[in-house]
Amino acid sequence: MRPGREAVYGTGTLKKADKVKKVAVIGGGPAGLKAAEILARRGHRVSIYEEKEGFGGQVNIAARIPNREEIKEIVRYMRIQVENLGVDIHLGEKMNVESVKGLEAEVIIVATGSRPAEAEGIEGYEQDNVVNVRDVLLEKVEAGE
Repeated sequence: MRPGREAVYGTGTLKKADKVKKVAVIGGGPAGLKAAEILARRGHRVSIYEEKEGFGGQVNIAARIPNREEIKEIVRYMRIQVENLGVDIHLGEKMNVESVKGLEAEVIIVATGSRPAEAEGIEGYEQDNVVNVRDVLLEKVEAGE
């Protein structure tokens, strides 16, 4: 007996879709890439759209942390998976309501990621010498010594 739902959702349980659909995935972070992979494995015609020139989303920021560069390998692996499955890849394409309507997709999955929490409400947050780690990692601000 398995403790989770591996028998239902685990390796080897994925079935081909009864009806092939044209699917657009908006967002090229890990969630969008995984959605595109699973949809393609099920036999759907999948296109993925990412506004940046490369995949990764927040993982690209996390990979800037010293000694954490290898985390970016998951994005490389996921990119290879969708490429090998024939997913139609569109990098550098910022989507909006009108452009999404123009895709004529039967299904649209929005996987545009999350936003880091802000420290509003914490005393001193608004001071000029207070920065968040995301801005430091993106080199938008310089950290002190």
